[in-house]
Amino acid sequence: MTDPAGDTIVATATPLGQGAVAVVRLSGPRAIAIADRRFRGATPLRDAPRRHACYGRVVDADGQHVDDVLAICFAAPASYTGEEVVEISCHGSPLIAQQITELMSASGARFAEPGEYTRRAFLNGKIDLAQAEAVGELIASASNMALRGARGRLDGELSRHVGGLREHLVELAALTELDLDFAEEEVPVLAPAVLAAKINAAVTRCEEMLATFRVERMLRDGVQVALVGKPNVGKSSLLNRLARASRALVSDVPGTTRDAVHADIQVDGVHLRVTDTAGLHDSADVVETMGMQRTHQTIDDADLVVVVVECGGDGRTATYETNDLPGVSAERLLVVANKCDLGPAPPGSDRAVSALSGEGIEALAGDLVRLSFRTNPYSETTTTIASERQKRSLEDARIRLQAAAQLARAGDHDGDLIAAELRAAITGLEELLGEVTSDNVLNQIFAEFCIGK
Repeated sequence: MTDPAGDTIVATATPLGQGAVAVVRLSGPRAIAIADRRFRGATPLRDAPRRHACYGRVVDADGQHVDDVLAICFAAPASYTGEEVVEISCHGSPLIAQQITELMSASGARFAEPGEYTRRAFLNGKIDLAQAEAVGELIASASNMALRGARGRLDGELSRHVGGLREHLVELAALTELDLDFAEEEVPVLAPAVLAAKINAAVTRCEEMLATFRVERMLRDGVQVALVGKPNVGKSSLLNRLARASRALVSDVPGTTRDAVHADIQVDGVHLRVTDTAGLHDSADVVETMGMQRTHQTIDDADLVVVVVECGGDGRTATYETNDLPGVSAERLLVVANKCDLGPAPPGSDRAVSALSGEGIEALAGDLVRLSFRTNPYSETTTTIASERQKRSLEDARIRLQAAAQLARAGDHDGDLIAAELRAAITGLEELLGEVTSDNVLNQIFAEFCIGK
């Protein structure tokens, strides 16, 4: 990424496409001066009150009218980036927004790179790195629950939690190092058992946060639900009923579904990505066999596997159909008996439904959400981590803390080694917050952002 020192950047901050309004954003030490070169209003922007909308027009180098706009100026450091910022709201034509952006570039601004506004906010101390990541997560949220989690991290919930843990470790490290200063004393400041217990408490806090990563992944990307079973049990009809749309082809001919068909649905604020798969059975058809291979891959990747069986069948228990699913734990398995209008559900079924009439479908949708989180508990008060980077930092800290606890439990109270492990764990937490980081890490994070954010 280009060195931001001293330059002013510009980009369209709203998505591409037509709309009522588009916003062009400038940030940097010359943002107001550059915007003033193309803004014509009752008052020049340099003299306009900050945080007030100023009506005027943008003109080109020849003084020709480009568009009527509203411009708002923000003085440093009271802005999103911590720099001088101007936001120009114009009509939502992509052509107009592009013209204004190019005019600002011609007047001295540089085109912004992906995520550069948020990167500047981080570098200028407006937010920490966990909050910066939350900006991208907020924009990408696909469900209400994911939105709440991202909002909490942006508001600093994760940062406060990690910061509190770091302060706890700093205190432990200081006490351990104090023991080194008074090594001749027979009684240590902290008894080995007490020190080990305090370090183990920190390990537990790391593990609690790490356990939220899978939940947050499901909230962000959607709970992966696989519909599996024999051909013609109604998997495709069930998908269509859940999606309230005709997404999968339905036919009485066995083997109609040969490739995975997806549907995205929202249930109680949770995004579910439901996949209809090729029916599992013996077949000499090469294409069907390839489809079943993909079915097994979908099963491996799924958070919840829904085995669809048929009501009114030959009396076999529903668990018979799960014999083809080795490695699928009971915690992520749900057996659904379809076609309940044809007869009783086989023993072992968890839910009876009719994809044809819709009976039991709403209850099934609730089951999908409830069961997806039964081994991954979540509440609105849970502090969650959302990125692989955050996970790695916490895992590194946990490993260091486990090593420190083991040294403390050993009883010889090797203060030098314990203090070193505690300091390494503190560094891991500081990396999560961005207090210790590298340009490569920052480049990787902000490259995933859209231009203009």
